[in-house]
Amino acid sequence: MKNTLRAFTLVELMIVATIMIMVGGIVYTFYLNVSRIYHRGSKTLLAIQDSQTILELISREIRSAAEIVELKPKSLVFQKYYDEPDPSLSDPTSDLNRIHLKTIHYRLVQEDDGAYRFERKVDLDPFEPFHPGFKSKDLIPDVFRGWRLEGNEYVIYKPLRWDPERIPLVEIRLDMRRDDQPFVLFKRVFLPAIFGKLPLLRIPESVEEQTTPKLSN
Repeated sequence: MKNTLRAFTLVELMIVATIMIMVGGIVYTFYLNVSRIYHRGSKTLLAIQDSQTILELISREIRSAAEIVELKPKSLVFQKYYDEPDPSLSDPTSDLNRIHLKTIHYRLVQEDDGAYRFERKVDLDPFEPFHPGFKSKDLIPDVFRGWRLEGNEYVIYKPLRWDPERIPLVEIRLDMRRDDQPFVLFKRVFLPAIFGKLPLLRIPESVEEQTTPKLSN
């Protein structure tokens, strides 16, 4: 009996090669999409972490504020108490006369490339970069907002209309209008009880509402 060897024809080889190329293209496209989503998510996560750090550092310092000196969308100036304790003194009350007042300045500046960053200074010292890791072109520069106490209710503070008096509530808002994954982070901080015991405040559910927050009874 005679054995017959059969090989692949040229057409069959071309069909197999075409299928392999198509499968390879699908796998490569899937890899590119997954990689793009991963890197996009990583950049967004880093941006959120930097923004959260900014909010925490600024709000922590505002909590010790004694008085708001200036409040504008791109700048915040307030005074806070600090002491210079003397460890050699055994009487803690003797340190009370060493308590001083210093002025803290925060501002948002825009660089030549369009990116925003924060700067901070104390009293008459020069401004220095605040948290250099934060730098964004996507930030909406309406960062600082306050509520003013008017009689029995709070109204949104208007810098062009009022002096920065009777502002017990300050908001720091980081609104990132990113093309891929926009996000908004904010903190609302009550200052120490400047006007005595402050009543409870009902914050509007929507952060975009411009209505007057009413005091709860």
